Amino acid sequence: MVSVRFSLKDKSAKSKSTIRTSVSFDGQRFVFCPGVSLSPQQWDYKRGQPKQVKDNLDTKKVTDTLKELDLAIRKLYDELQVPFQKVEPEIFKRRIIQQIKGKTPVKEDKVRLEDFFREFISDCEKGKRLTINGTRFEDDSIKPYRTTLKHFIDFQRENDTSVLIEDFNQDLQDDFLEYLEITLEKSRNTSSKYIMCLMQVLKMAVSKKLMSPADFSQIHFNTRREESDNIYLTEPEISSLMELNEFKCEQDEIVRDLFIVGCYTGLRFGNYSNISFDNIRNGTIDVIQVKTKTKISIPIHPSVENILKKYDYKLPASPTNQEFNRTLKELCCRIPELDITFSKMITKGRRKVTIDKKKWMMVGTHTARRSFCTNMYNKGVPILTIMAFSGHKSEKNLKKYIKSSVEDHTKIIKGYW
Repeated sequence: MVSVRFSLKDKSAKSKSTIRTSVSFDGQRFVFCPGVSLSPQQWDYKRGQPKQVKDNLDTKKVTDTLKELDLAIRKLYDELQVPFQKVEPEIFKRRIIQQIKGKTPVKEDKVRLEDFFREFISDCEKGKRLTINGTRFEDDSIKPYRTTLKHFIDFQRENDTSVLIEDFNQDLQDDFLEYLEITLEKSRNTSSKYIMCLMQVLKMAVSKKLMSPADFSQIHFNTRREESDNIYLTEPEISSLMELNEFKCEQDEIVRDLFIVGCYTGLRFGNYSNISFDNIRNGTIDVIQVKTKTKISIPIHPSVENILKKYDYKLPASPTNQEFNRTLKELCCRIPELDITFSKMITKGRRKVTIDKKKWMMVGTHTARRSFCTNMYNKGVPILTIMAFSGHKSEKNLKKYIKSSVEDHTKIIKGYW
């Protein structure tokens, strides 16, 4: 015996919500979205059907569609029944998706989103597709696209489908976001990053006339982000790191020194790990930023000057980002001030959760840049001056890096008093 029930995916939706179809049979159950939506105000929650409103063509059309769907599923179940054998769940599900949702085999003249996504990444890697500044994409900028593609392929596999570009719609965006946030339990900022990558790929599909601008404009890509409670190191904590003088190997000392350079220059890892004598000009470090390709000049802090002298103004080669982070955590673990619990609140699995970790466990290469911006701000350095050295284009972006605590702001106020 098969049971077919319908329900709204989002009861609090302001406009329309996707209608879910739940199919139960032989102790099995699976849920899918047939691509039909309706306003919560038009839904009868008790009956699991659209409300019967006279002369309302919208609800009548949806009601007819759901009735046809119910009938088709029951008919398909009867066709798959074999005497003394249960209906195979995977076969039943696949047949429903293929026949009821119209997911026919992909024709050669249809472009799969997965294939276009691969082509998009390949063009970035080969330099066929450039940044808005006309430069090639750095590998770090391409990595999120590779990860997004991997998750999208897994999402298709779980739903036993292959998405065509022309078929991508709001329901698919919502389902993929739910897969990231509920199934994979990705944080809000992480899932937003993947949705942003997907949106950029589809924008390119629109420019190549593989998707209509009208269809694209009707999709709301949920790229909302939340402010993250990332750490920074105060100047006393940086001084404690500088005072470490026992290292198990030469690379540990190199990692410590390069990180200190980052803390007093505000440069990204790709820049502060590659400073050489050629970058030194009349008491400043002149570099072209890896990410933005803009040139900046940073005054040389006394601590940075001592490190440059130590290596004859040519900093040693840095280990990989991953190895750098591992070594940096081992060094910071030795600093008593960093052996305190830091609570970080994020949205994960669509719920607010608090993550408690020792402060040293949360230190990474980017902590140096965050420390520079925050410490300069706490000293009262004007925002525009910090931006001139950090390379941020707007105050809004810079303020994401400033992680002053309540105690920091209290000191600033007392300083003014």
